[in-house]
Amino acid sequence: MLNKNIYQSFIGSRSLLALMVTILIGSLSIELGWSAEGKAPLETAAVMGPLDIPRQISMPTFEQLLDEAKQAGVDTVSVDVWWGKVEQQGDQQFDWSYYDEVFGKIRGKGLKIVPILSFHKCGGGPGDDCDIPVPAWLYTHFNQIGITANDLKYESETGRLQDDAIAPWATTKPAVLEQFREFMQAFATHYAAHADDFIELNISLGPTGELRYPSYNHTDGWNYPERGYFQAYSALAQASFRDWALGKFGGLSGVASRWGVSLTSPTEISVPGGYLPPTTGKRAETFVNDRDYTGTPYGRDFIDWYNASLVGHGRRMLITANAAFKDGAFQSTPLGMKIPGIHWQIMPCAPHPRIAEITAGLVQTTLNLKTDSTVQNEASAQAKSSPRADAYGYRQILDMIADVQRQTGRDVILHFTAAEMDNDPACGDGNSMAESLVHWISQGAQDRNIRHKGENALACVAAPGDDRTWENIRNVFSSTSYRGFTLLRLVNRGCGDATGGPWGTDKAAYANFIHDYRAQPKQ
Repeated sequence: MLNKNIYQSFIGSRSLLALMVTILIGSLSIELGWSAEGKAPLETAAVMGPLDIPRQISMPTFEQLLDEAKQAGVDTVSVDVWWGKVEQQGDQQFDWSYYDEVFGKIRGKGLKIVPILSFHKCGGGPGDDCDIPVPAWLYTHFNQIGITANDLKYESETGRLQDDAIAPWATTKPAVLEQFREFMQAFATHYAAHADDFIELNISLGPTGELRYPSYNHTDGWNYPERGYFQAYSALAQASFRDWALGKFGGLSGVASRWGVSLTSPTEISVPGGYLPPTTGKRAETFVNDRDYTGTPYGRDFIDWYNASLVGHGRRMLITANAAFKDGAFQSTPLGMKIPGIHWQIMPCAPHPRIAEITAGLVQTTLNLKTDSTVQNEASAQAKSSPRADAYGYRQILDMIADVQRQTGRDVILHFTAAEMDNDPACGDGNSMAESLVHWISQGAQDRNIRHKGENALACVAAPGDDRTWENIRNVFSSTSYRGFTLLRLVNRGCGDATGGPWGTDKAAYANFIHDYRAQPKQ
């Protein structure tokens, strides 16, 4: 999910050129024969439930909105199952009463459920209207085995500690990973009798439920469309990088030879800016400004490790989820996961193209990250005609998903955001290529037989009187292999207008979209 200011900045940057690009892509789709009838039909039409019903809306209002959603053609509701709500009192002290009620309301309307097992915090993220941290007892729970509170957190290049979710280097510790398994197993046991209500088990893999680092938090001093800040400065992260380099390049002498430096001790192997707190605000500023992240062996190796740490975390979590659900009622239920649509600073004219995705850990600089003007203006045609094995830098993540599917025999559904967004006009304020990115991810997933579904980046999809964003969504589903859509979010206030919030603003457009793209029964 993306910050509201990002969305508004993006929409505000549109010009006549952007409109012409939209028309060009639309005409291109017609010329190539892409249509709703010609692509895989919409398998699920979902809405995200409120983050926290007592805080956002009343339960009777929620029931009313469920009725409206069903009338509009919605068949599925996704619900955040907050770790910090269910297990907040202590280890193995589960309270499912809130979700018993919420799931009961959804079930009573004849709708299916996608629970998001939300191991991240709610609060402080884009559009959050809640305050649910990860369970506080976790931060002292592992002290006896030498895992500190700071080991569980991210440490930014700014020096700030961030508690959005449990950091990837902590899940390499079996005792930490076991806590996730226990929660998932408890869910499976508690809801076994209603397993048929759940069509997917979505696993939160990081901040806001996405597989990424918290590189673009406003609380960390970040503002759109800045590059984002590396999150690799905790003691566990530093030790991981050191061990990775030593193992990969054959010890200290191998590392020194590889990077062209003199090393006398393993402690000299460090992430950009080293162990000390930053003196200029951002420890990796020189590393980025000098383009070391792409222009030096050390820089490319660091980015490879940074990405591999994130991908490894995702793999561990999905394998753990499969183990927790492999026996019993949920043994064949697909898993789900999400990666974010970090769409800014992509264009070739950006000061550091692709840097926002790099700091979030999504792509590697040892892969081909280049884009060009034809991709910028003809996203659908480029993705359709010229698939790239490197998936525009996302190869490691997509290969991991495909490998987990092969290893477990269980389907893993990939969710991706930003379906409603355009590309910026050439060299626009954010150098965004959101539309192209949505197509790249679909092509990479399709190449690896990964089922994938889309969603909007932030409510509302459309500003009052502006249908262009829904046209973008229609183009995505006419020209790619996305199989489902989830509308953010089923609440009746917000979005800065008088139409009744996200659901009131987009209900009619979503109903029309569902009608046009839903799978039709066979005659």
